[in-house]
Amino acid sequence: MIVLLPFSASGAGAQPEAMPARCSLWLDVYTGEPVSFDSMIEDCLKAGVIYIGERHSLKRHHDMQRSFIEALSLKDRTPLLGIEQMESYNQPALDRFNRGEIDFDRLAAETDWARRWSNYGDYRDVMEACRKAGGSVLALNARAEVVRAVARAGLTALGERERTELPAEIDLENKEHERLLGMMLPVHAFINGEGLRRMYEAQVVRDEKMADVLSERLLKKDSAGENSIVVVIGGAAHFAYGLGVPSRVGRRVPGIRKRIIILSESGDLRPDEGERMMTRETGITHEGLKFITGPIADYIHIIERAR
Repeated sequence: MIVLLPFSASGAGAQPEAMPARCSLWLDVYTGEPVSFDSMIEDCLKAGVIYIGERHSLKRHHDMQRSFIEALSLKDRTPLLGIEQMESYNQPALDRFNRGEIDFDRLAAETDWARRWSNYGDYRDVMEACRKAGGSVLALNARAEVVRAVARAGLTALGERERTELPAEIDLENKEHERLLGMMLPVHAFINGEGLRRMYEAQVVRDEKMADVLSERLLKKDSAGENSIVVVIGGAAHFAYGLGVPSRVGRRVPGIRKRIIILSESGDLRPDEGERMMTRETGITHEGLKFITGPIADYIHIIERAR
């Protein structure tokens, strides 16, 4: 029997008072059994890096990320929080935030974050929770202008200066990953034909850059320590099935233990009319995904579908 828990009891933060409680659970994908938030945390403590896949605009995902960091802190673990949502060239400003020299708002102003990541404010609580726990935040992403250039013309069309901003090794030969993204990326109505290949390359550029920055920190001796723990937050597509960032970190840091957590959408995304015009149904089916040999994650958080 699967026991459904009220959302507020899942460690994810409370819903607004006007909203009725929605049942939720944590699912261990490997055993197929529901687990408690605490037991999931205990298992994650064994990993060298934990990936949490989100839908960027869902507040409950950000509430859960904050709760996750707070739970690790209660276990006397010092978090290193890697974030997709800031480009790596802004790390000097982020280091000032980590040291407490500037606050979140000053960080946002200095990095022009509102223009470069529209819902940046949703990450305030998890980043401040990380700093409160004595941890630090690491900016992972490639510069947006470089990613857009790849999406427009392909990786080989990059100029020398742009190419030097990216890792020397960019693996475009993972056919399983390419096939998966070939099913997911056409959700954008403007993608077709050669554009799909360029969008795939742009996605890989992001994955490789994030993996490279993260791996460099993982390999530094001063980042190791029995009380430190690495958590990475980003879009679920970057972590799903371990094919994006996790596989590329594994190539650079052989043998590193990982846990992947995916947070469900559950009908909470409500696109406006303009967004609906820019998207289309992808028609992904169970049969279509059978080529993937591994599970989508170690743990999934499921919540009753929004009405």
